[in-house]
Amino acid sequence: MRKIYLVKCGLKYLLLVFNDSMLELNSVPLEWGVLSHIPRYSTIVNLAKPVKPEFLPPLVRNVYDIIQRLYRGFRIEEDVLNELPLLYGDTVLRMLGRIPRGKVATYGSFAKHVGISVRSAVKILVDNPYPLIYPCHRVVKSNLKVGGYLGSRKLWWIKAEILRKEGVVVDERGKIGKEHLFLL
Repeated sequence: MRKIYLVKCGLKYLLLVFNDSMLELNSVPLEWGVLSHIPRYSTIVNLAKPVKPEFLPPLVRNVYDIIQRLYRGFRIEEDVLNELPLLYGDTVLRMLGRIPRGKVATYGSFAKHVGISVRSAVKILVDNPYPLIYPCHRVVKSNLKVGGYLGSRKLWWIKAEILRKEGVVVDERGKIGKEHLFLL
């Protein structure tokens, strides 16, 4: 049975979709106006009623707490992330965990590392159902510009915000310094 939780967190909302007791999809915390206009989330968000974190069932609250900590830039142990009840467990997405907080890799180096084409890597990252849990925000363009996020070039600023919380210096044009490049 599918359950949709739109959790109010300050001025932002976090979307969590569970199928039985498995996490099917999550968003990053975003303002309502942004979240409701992202194609992947818009239909689901409009079906949900906002709920406060304290009213979430224990399993959902645990996932919410972990995503909130990740969003704030805190490190979560890999074994904790591996225990999350994820409906989809893509091995390519799991490889994102090798890129440390405060570092980024290029789409090309990530694709080479996992043995697929750059186009395939980009498609997998765009379709990532678990942003933050699988840190696709740590993969950037070869010119060290942030690139798109959540399937849209217009949302690069969300990716830049998350990277900054992890200690990556991103300038106002979305450019990252070479000192943050991680070689896979």
